[in-house]
Amino acid sequence: MQAAHWQDALLLRLSRMHLSRYPLFLSWQPTVFALDGQHTREVMAQVKAGDILIRLLDSSAGHRLLPGTFNDMGFYAGAVTEQHLRQVAKIEYTHPYPLGEQMVFTSQDEQAVLMDLIDFCRCDGLAILRFPQTLSLQPGAKPPEGLLNYLADPTQCLQFETPAPSKKDKKKADADEEAIEPAVTPELDAATLGLIKAERDLVQFLRQGKSVPFAKVLPVLFRLAVRQLNPTHQFDLGIETTPLMHSSRVVYEIIKSLCWNYGIVPVDTKVVLKNYRTITPDMFIDADLEEIWKKVG
Repeated sequence: MQAAHWQDALLLRLSRMHLSRYPLFLSWQPTVFALDGQHTREVMAQVKAGDILIRLLDSSAGHRLLPGTFNDMGFYAGAVTEQHLRQVAKIEYTHPYPLGEQMVFTSQDEQAVLMDLIDFCRCDGLAILRFPQTLSLQPGAKPPEGLLNYLADPTQCLQFETPAPSKKDKKKADADEEAIEPAVTPELDAATLGLIKAERDLVQFLRQGKSVPFAKVLPVLFRLAVRQLNPTHQFDLGIETTPLMHSSRVVYEIIKSLCWNYGIVPVDTKVVLKNYRTITPDMFIDADLEEIWKKVG
């Protein structure tokens, strides 16, 4: 993997700074947000499992540099309990994140995390977007090439880090005139293959003009979300993000098999001086999704 761009490191540091205009000063890690307790109660009452939450972190100096109104997102899973994980995700939970009745899968510091909805609502703006109860092919909708490649042959899209050879290894290779052996491609486990098949089936059904109940898709999305906490494999899906936009990748990994049907696909987006092929939270506002609740500022 290539080293992170210097701009990524700068944006990550800026995200932890609070910029106050009047009077003008910077403070580390903001704790004051525009949404209050009443707003949080409204969100808690209206959100449903499978909803996409997009939020605004306006007080963060780094997030001010990102395009669009909203600059962070999460996938609302609803109840995430040990019993639910065993029955739906079919796993024994071993992660350090507390479980609860209203949980969000999102990202912090380039790491997928499980967050309580109340904590996620600590922000300066938030919107709840919902997919239709029945999924059907939308006019002109086409899956992106990266998704089609992944579904056709996921092993060809595997990403894995190859350790950089040491100076000693390089000298030995030069002396022996032999290249260092490449890393071995890991095999995909049965659970991963099962999830990929479920995603492939959904894409095929939609492309064939068939209707699919969202409720039937939700368990698959839940299992994909849980696997983001400790992914056994990384795939090249044609999406890249800055550290501040890593939640975009987490959400895309979960809903990639259906979001393309609503015009939500990775596109080139300029962040300061660099282009990233990514999705942004504002795409969900512009898509043909139901807006359940929104508050900005």
